[in-house]
Amino acid sequence: MIERVRFFVASLWAALVPVAILIVACVSIILIPAAGNLADVKPHAAGVALILVPFAYTAVVVVSYLIGRALYRLHVLSRIVLLFAYGALSVFCAILFSWLSDLLGYAAGASLPAFFIVLGMSLVGLGAAAVVWWRVASSMPAPSAKETAREERHRLRRERRRSELEQARRGENREKTGDRERAKDEHEE
Repeated sequence: MIERVRFFVASLWAALVPVAILIVACVSIILIPAAGNLADVKPHAAGVALILVPFAYTAVVVVSYLIGRALYRLHVLSRIVLLFAYGALSVFCAILFSWLSDLLGYAAGASLPAFFIVLGMSLVGLGAAAVVWWRVASSMPAPSAKETAREERHRLRRERRRSELEQARRGENREKTGDRERAKDEHEE
């Protein structure tokens, strides 16, 4: 349970970095039109991206949580593996951006400079997100004594119920076995 809480909180904090980079890039394209000329991005496209920031934040939270849980389940969760996973994710994002740009007929987005700009920004953003994720997930406080005692009580109750059920089943089995032996004895007589 504690790992899930840690992973979720870490994912919430880690998503702030790439989303902040997206916001800064969009605002700079809107306020400084020359910044948009670098990748031939129109200010209205940056405005649309600003509107989609909450969805981007949610997507980064979900993906970072799933990556952390998957690496934890595979027993390979470490800083280096996490950085490589986020690096692969940033390459995937850049390829997806180029493919979608080409599919939608946005020629400037499907260009090689735009690919490298998106790749660079996503590498920086997701690399920083990986570092933030690791720091937050590994530095959360341990559960309090009160919470630990409560969990221990629940564990003991579950064990007690389980043992009572097993004893009841054994008692039924003994009764059935006794009935069979009596029936066998009566049949032999």
